[in-house]
Amino acid sequence: MKIIKGKKILLRPREMKDVSYIVKWYGNKDLMMYYGHEKYRVTEEQEKKHVLGLKKKDCEEESFMIVTDDDRVIGTIGFDKNECNRYVGLYIMIGDKKFQDKGYARMAINLMLEYIFKEKTFFRVELNVSEPYKKALHLYESIGFKKEGVRRKAGWNKIAKNYENVVVMGMLKDEWLKNKN
Repeated sequence: MKIIKGKKILLRPREMKDVSYIVKWYGNKDLMMYYGHEKYRVTEEQEKKHVLGLKKKDCEEESFMIVTDDDRVIGTIGFDKNECNRYVGLYIMIGDKKFQDKGYARMAINLMLEYIFKEKTFFRVELNVSEPYKKALHLYESIGFKKEGVRRKAGWNKIAKNYENVVVMGMLKDEWLKNKN
């Protein structure tokens, strides 16, 4: 994996030195509320194993840390690959609360889309969003993702103690090219 540079941020591969960030963010109930559940809570040992797995040649995932131009680690972004069907499942989290709602997620997603469509040559990106997370839905739509459907009551929100609808969104390479121009 490579370092992807933008104007105000860069995306660099997740490393062992990032374990503490991930454990902290995934342990934050307020932050994880937006992701629908606590199933993502990880221990330091689990995250270390995950980072080691990311380095394997046949790994189905590419994971990056979002770093500001003044070298602050503020979040993570990446994707799970479906090589056979040439698409990826995108995920993102701005874990540092001070950097939420300031355009960093948009910058990171745009850099990642460029990488996915131009360098990795996938033709489709999809993502799943808990329906109550309206800010994320609005962001993804404004970037060009299309709502493709709703998986009814497909996500258990352990924090809110209820099932939530999950919105499936997608973007095709030709749509990305059209939006970019």
